[in-house]
Amino acid sequence: MLARLEADRAAYQVKMANFKTATNTVQKKGVELLSALDVQHFDAIIEASRESIESKWMTFSLARGMQGLFQHFSDQVERILKFSADLKRFIEDTYLRFHKDYGFVQLSPPDLSLENHILYMQKLQKRTELFCRDPINVMTEKRFLVRKFYKTLVNEAKNLFGHARDDANGWLKGVLTPISLQLRDYETLLNRRVENLHKIKDDVGSLEERAHQLEKLQASLKEQGRQLTKIKNTLNGTQQVAA
Repeated sequence: MLARLEADRAAYQVKMANFKTATNTVQKKGVELLSALDVQHFDAIIEASRESIESKWMTFSLARGMQGLFQHFSDQVERILKFSADLKRFIEDTYLRFHKDYGFVQLSPPDLSLENHILYMQKLQKRTELFCRDPINVMTEKRFLVRKFYKTLVNEAKNLFGHARDDANGWLKGVLTPISLQLRDYETLLNRRVENLHKIKDDVGSLEERAHQLEKLQASLKEQGRQLTKIKNTLNGTQQVAA
């Protein structure tokens, strides 16, 4: 029983080591994903683009600068999608490995869906093209046009990246929780077995102590019996002499 328990505890340590390795990898890849969605990074890009766009005078140059900004946003979304796809594959492999190698319940990891954000960015890019071709906007004074562009389309794009970052951050915090819970249950089971083993050991020790006490009591009773026999024999001898 003890040997089996020690073997199971050793196996548990291996599982924990592999889980920590997986957690570290997820955290590292997660930093890359969140960095690609960093709001301050986008603020810097937006500010730089604003200075560039405001320096242009021709309508064509303005439109090209605006569409170029959203092309940059779309390219960034594609990079984010690649980051997330790579991370999701690693996590799916981790779940499968814990199922096959350690007999964990086969579960699917929580899903990270960025498709809605991607579709929304594509719509924003289309709206930017229409914005630049709109006759009313073409006739609008540049400073008012630029202000309108950043207050509407660019602000929506910034909010989109913020929401995507929040979704990714929340997903990263809980993506390995199902495995963690199974490890915790396994640890609880091991601790219970250790407690039961200690209880059995204590019970055996109590039985051994009780047996030792009974042996001492038996020896004491035998000695008392011998003393009583001796006294009886002495009394019998005394009575015979008196007769």
